[in-house]
Amino acid sequence: MIELTGKEILELARFIGAADLTDDQDEDITYCLVSVSGGKDFIVNEYGEKEWFDHICYFSEYPEEGCIGLGEPIEPPKEVVMNWEKVYESIKETMEKIGEPLSDTQCAALAGSIAFYVELIKAGPIEPPKGGE
Repeated sequence: MIELTGKEILELARFIGAADLTDDQDEDITYCLVSVSGGKDFIVNEYGEKEWFDHICYFSEYPEEGCIGLGEPIEPPKEVVMNWEKVYESIKETMEKIGEPLSDTQCAALAGSIAFYVELIKAGPIEPPKGGE
């Protein structure tokens, strides 16, 4: 369930251009679908900086048209700091327990791959180049 404040609903109405319309004034607006995220997420503002919100909304059929944050920006979630030494040890122990021991080099490579994917996830979505740039 997603709970929205009156202010957030008004921001949604402004986003789709319906803040001052009635149901029968514009069919495109009254029937457009808007998706609202159900958890903390960020948008990239006009300065290229991440701004975190409790909810993000976008046009369901046209997500490439952009999105807005609902409400006031919030503090970004705390960074998860990985203890890669523990990750390495956990990989080594787990593989030994299941009867498939790995060499130190293999464990390090696997821990490195995990580190790479964690950094990709933390970086957020990658924007494709626009207009042949």
